[in-house]
Amino acid sequence: MPLQSLAESIIVLNEKRGATPVIVTPRFLSLRREFFLRLIESLGEVTSRPVRFDWYRSPPGLMGKLDHHLACRKTKRMNRDFERMTDYPNQVSIQMTATVSRPGGAYRELVVGVSDERLELPPWAAAIRLTGHRAKGNPSIKQAGRAGTAKSVA
Repeated sequence: MPLQSLAESIIVLNEKRGATPVIVTPRFLSLRREFFLRLIESLGEVTSRPVRFDWYRSPPGLMGKLDHHLACRKTKRMNRDFERMTDYPNQVSIQMTATVSRPGGAYRELVVGVSDERLELPPWAAAIRLTGHRAKGNPSIKQAGRAGTAKSVA
C-alpha cells in the first residue's frame, strides 16, 4: 500500500469516524525513521494539521528496562529529525505513552498511534494493521473497525 493511501485512511478514521488511528505492527516489526518521515510527507499532502505520533508501549517491567531505554533514545533522535524538517517545523512530534490519546477533532493536532499487536487498544482507537508482506513484496495493511473486524485497505 502506498503511504498516500495510508495517510488518507488515517484522515478518514480521525475526521469522519471520530477515532484515533493506530498503526499496529507485528511484534517483530520495528518502524524506522524513514517510514515516519515519508508518512509525514504523505500526511502533509492531505492535511495542514500538526501531527503527533503516540508510541503506545506497555509500562516497562524488569526485563523491559533496556528496551525502554533504547526506545527513549529513538524517540529523542526522531524528534530532533522532525525539528530539522524545513517543510514542517514544530508541527511533528513523537512521544511514548501508556495509552493512545482520544481524538481531538478536526481543528487540533492529528494524533496517530503506533503500537505492536500485543497491546489492547482503547475503545476510541481504530487499528490499521501492518500484517507482513504479500507474494510480490507489497505490504499488506488491514484496517480494523472499532468492533475488531478487519477490512483490507490495500
